Amino acid sequence: MTALANIMIAADRGRDGAGCFHSAVVIDEKIDAAAVDFIRVSLSRVQTDARFGVTLLEQDGVALRILGPDADENRAVLDAFVRCCREEICGMERVSLRKRNGASR
Repeated sequence: MTALANIMIAADRGRDGAGCFHSAVVIDEKIDAAAVDFIRVSLSRVQTDARFGVTLLEQDGVALRILGPDADENRAVLDAFVRCCREEICGMERVSLRKRNGASR
C-alpha cells in the first residue's frame, strides 16, 4: 500500500466556515469499486461537520478529499480513511500517524 497526503489551510474561509482542505491517495491492487463503496460506508459513520468525497482512481487506487472548518475536524475523517484502507481492505496492522512527543523531524 502506498499513501500520499496533502494539507492546505485557506486564510479566507467561505460562508460555511470551511477553510481547511486535506487530501489523501492510497494505491494498492486491492482497491476496486467494492472497496471504495466499503470506504464510503465506513466514513459515513464519522461524526463530523467536514464535507468529503471518495473517488476510485483509474487503476488500483482511491482518493479522499476533505473540506472542513479546521485540521482537527478533518483528522477524524482522514484517520478513519487510513484505518479502513490499512486494516479492512489491505489487511495491514494499525499505524499511528501522529508523531510521538519529542520525536525529531
